[in-house]
Amino acid sequence: MERLAIEFVDRVDEMEAGEEKFCSWAEMAREGKDVYVTEENISCPLARYNLGYSGYSAELAGILVAWGDAENEDVAETYLKGAYRLHGVKVIHLCADLEEPDIVVYFGTPDEIMRKVREFSRRTGERIPGMVSGIGAMCGELVSLPYVTGKPNCSVGCGGSRVRVIRKGEVAVAFPNLRL
Repeated sequence: MERLAIEFVDRVDEMEAGEEKFCSWAEMAREGKDVYVTEENISCPLARYNLGYSGYSAELAGILVAWGDAENEDVAETYLKGAYRLHGVKVIHLCADLEEPDIVVYFGTPDEIMRKVREFSRRTGERIPGMVSGIGAMCGELVSLPYVTGKPNCSVGCGGSRVRVIRKGEVAVAFPNLRL
């Protein structure tokens, strides 16, 4: 099982060059790179939305339809308006390890993630009510949602994250500011 630590900071002296999908930046961080991203270097329109760098638009709803993630623009609008989105985050720092991250994402086999979820339940007495859509997994289900709700969330990934950061045979669980 591997982990990815995420913290939200107000500023950074040096930002990553180029523009990539958020899950590509997460993949680089998972592979050991210390990554800082802002609205300026995230290319995926859904990630920009989930991370609070852009607002709702009919164009974004149309993109979800074009990607095959929504049957029509009404369904896309329902999905987008129901998303848990970050607000006011300027810089997102991703790396394999941080001392006091805002979010920790664990990637592993279903058996490994089950053990991590069980550890959480053993310590807290709580269950993790998974909010899973298979759309916007890294940016939404594993970063925005747990940060906004203050609750852990599981994800099976999405079309972008499954080919980038979540490897074959893996699932993920994210914990907000918890020591697990």
